[in-house]
Amino acid sequence: MKTATSLLFVSFMAVSTSAAARAPVPIVDYPAVEAKNFGGTPLTASQVSQAIQDAARKRGWIILKQKDGKLIARRGWKDDKHVIYSEITPIEGGYSLVYKSSVNMNYSADGGWANDESGGNAKLPVIHPYYNRYVSK
Repeated sequence: MKTATSLLFVSFMAVSTSAAARAPVPIVDYPAVEAKNFGGTPLTASQVSQAIQDAARKRGWIILKQKDGKLIARRGWKDDKHVIYSEITPIEGGYSLVYKSSVNMNYSADGGWANDESGGNAKLPVIHPYYNRYVSK
């Protein structure tokens, strides 16, 4: 009886673990996000960069400044078993945020079909849905 109970528990854990896995989704990039102060005046690239760094650090991201002014945002969890990197380019009046790389996030460069701008189908990069949740505006 004890063996049957153990087997049942192991089977349940295998099913619940696979059910918890999430299907990859298309990566969402933010190519042109406006950044203005409360009065509606566009922020300088330096102000945008500082605001992004402050907000990102409060949310658990590590920010690496590049020589060209770009920022690499890094976020890991589960003792860095899972890690995501995004590249942020601050410019006057806004910024762009794009996927850079990841570790153990089910990334595939051509993993999903979607409609492109011309109305045809194109393969899009996909990733675990947590990536989009963590980088959302």
